[in-house]
Amino acid sequence: MTRRHFKLLKTFHFIERYNSSDITGKQYEVIVFLNNFNKIEDKELYITKFINSEDETIVELRIKIFKFLNLLQEVSAAYKMGILSEKAFILTFGSILPRYYSRFSEFIKENRKKSGDETLFKTLEDVSIKIDKKYKYNFIK
Repeated sequence: MTRRHFKLLKTFHFIERYNSSDITGKQYEVIVFLNNFNKIEDKELYITKFINSEDETIVELRIKIFKFLNLLQEVSAAYKMGILSEKAFILTFGSILPRYYSRFSEFIKENRKKSGDETLFKTLEDVSIKIDKKYKYNFIK
């Protein structure tokens, strides 16, 4: 197997995961959560309640959100390490990463404060900003 072939296979692996029912079936709920979260004034208090909640519905939503963010983080890390085909990556995930990062940025920042972990989804942030700037998507302000 050539290096190019390997990179294409890895890229398509992430495309399949992103398009799987495990992810796409949850995107609607994640987007609804984001729309509501971005309207909240006291985000820090909301995150505290959201993270600490034992309510089954909230726990399920929290798992869906972090599964989705973890996938975007994995894709970002693979891209950053050069494991993915640049052309295939940009054609498929190019606008997806900065678009979702821009919508999740406040949520991520509040989670970083709450957890004390400044590295939380840092690769997603770095790659999203780089791609947004390089390809002029202009999702990130």
